[in-house]
Amino acid sequence: MIHENLNRPRTIDELRSAMRHLCTEESVKRGLAITVRPSDVFISPYAKSGTTWLQHVAHAVRSGGSMDFREISDVVPWLEIAFDLGVDPDAEQQSSPRLFKAHLDWQDIPKGGRYIVSFRDPKTVLVSMHQFFEGWFFEPGSITLDDLGRQFFLATRRYYKHILSWAPAINEPYVLALSYEDMLHSPDSLPSVVADFLQIDVPDEILAKVVSQCSRDFMVTNSSKFDNRDIREKRDPVMGLPPGGASLKVRRETVDKPRLSSELAAEIDEVWRETVTPALGFASYEEFRNSLPNPLRVDR
Repeated sequence: MIHENLNRPRTIDELRSAMRHLCTEESVKRGLAITVRPSDVFISPYAKSGTTWLQHVAHAVRSGGSMDFREISDVVPWLEIAFDLGVDPDAEQQSSPRLFKAHLDWQDIPKGGRYIVSFRDPKTVLVSMHQFFEGWFFEPGSITLDDLGRQFFLATRRYYKHILSWAPAINEPYVLALSYEDMLHSPDSLPSVVADFLQIDVPDEILAKVVSQCSRDFMVTNSSKFDNRDIREKRDPVMGLPPGGASLKVRRETVDKPRLSSELAAEIDEVWRETVTPALGFASYEEFRNSLPNPLRVDR
């Protein structure tokens, strides 16, 4: 159903209402029902934890550095929303192996393939989420970082549930588990690590090309290839959002990004101790990160 009156949300309740229409139950059902091939690779971090970067790296590795796509999700489809965008999620892809983006917990994602998941400090996840949502999913200046944090991020605890769901699979041979912070620390090593996981032998000259194309500077320069345009064009009217939303997923670091209050930072840490610590034993995200495999060989 297309909304007649298009207005960008100004409250958390309006934001929740709009996002309920991001994808349909039918689209999710079709995505989860694909016939999984052993070679299929699912990239499924929590939102704002390196998904787009990993999509780009994995596609560059399998395609020899091809940039012949309008937007990254055209070549690495988002499993849950592909059908709503007019894409058959089970179709052949232009390169092999098939790659899929997802934001699914381990128990929900289709089984039988291989999986890449990256984890990120919840505080920087929230800041990135606010930057990403503002100007697309809500009117600029209308929802504060504290409100988004308390009433949306912490209220659902989805971030923490995602970590708990993936924890039992982290050390399986069919899972490549990374931390976003390690990726930032050693970006030039990321393509070779992904190539090894995809079992693709990439010549040195192609690997050097991929490293260059997967840098932040290159991705910012080519930011239109990472801007969710299909979602904006096809789902914004259904969500009741007006055209012209800002949806860049890759942007330069700015000095004016929102800052967490000390009170909210403490609340984020407290929810970690309430949810993750009893189950996994890690008192903080940093302890959890230090427990992860270290294929990038970062000095933690």
